Amino acid sequence: MEGWERQIRFPLVVNGVKICDYVCDFLIRYADGRKELVEVKGFWTKDAIIKRKLFEATVLREYPELTYRIDC
Repeated sequence: MEGWERQIRFPLVVNGVKICDYVCDFLIRYADGRKELVEVKGFWTKDAIIKRKLFEATVLREYPELTYRIDC
């Protein structure tokens, strides 16, 4: 591991309109250049589920090189 950041904010934009922000718990940077987003949840609220789905449908499709992991 090369480094990490916490509370990474991603704007969720659909058809050019910002809907809300998704805040991922951690971004881990590895020495080989890989980047991994890690979400840690003890309980998923309805709002968190919708934001996660929007995040997956927008940001992760735009940046397929990002790895996304959910730890419960």
